[in-house]
Amino acid sequence: MGHSEKTWDVKNLRSKSLKIYLIVFVFFVFVFILLGESFAINLKKGIDFYDNKNYEESLLFFDEALNQEPNNIEILYYKGLCHRRLGQWEKGINCLEKYVKQNSENYNAWNNLGVMYYKVKRYEDAIIALNNAIRIEPKTADPYVTKASVLSSQKNMQKH
Repeated sequence: MGHSEKTWDVKNLRSKSLKIYLIVFVFFVFVFILLGESFAINLKKGIDFYDNKNYEESLLFFDEALNQEPNNIEILYYKGLCHRRLGQWEKGINCLEKYVKQNSENYNAWNNLGVMYYKVKRYEDAIIALNNAIRIEPKTADPYVTKASVLSSQKNMQKH
């Protein structure tokens, strides 16, 4: 085998390797695009079902979206709201606690967390959450009303 034949074999091998790498790269880009679109579709469907008060169906899409993007806190927020609407207090608390650790300036998250703490008689936690809601939106009445209920329940519990 002469020098020119070896050169041709090396060039041919490099060309084939480059084609294989290019094909693999294109495949992975395509897969990531599909996963991204699938995530966006699941999130949108979950929000649509939530807006239409179909919370159980909404949770199915949020769970699927969370499987695709486990660190997406927006999904935790919506899941927490769904669980609250379904009366699944502990599940809702779990979601919103994780959410507020990463986004501590969401009035609705703190207010809903305060309500759920109140429902499970975690009065001290409820007061903290409601105070955060009040700090963010001091002119909104809801957290004040809930906080008054919490303090009343706490006082009644101390009497007994």
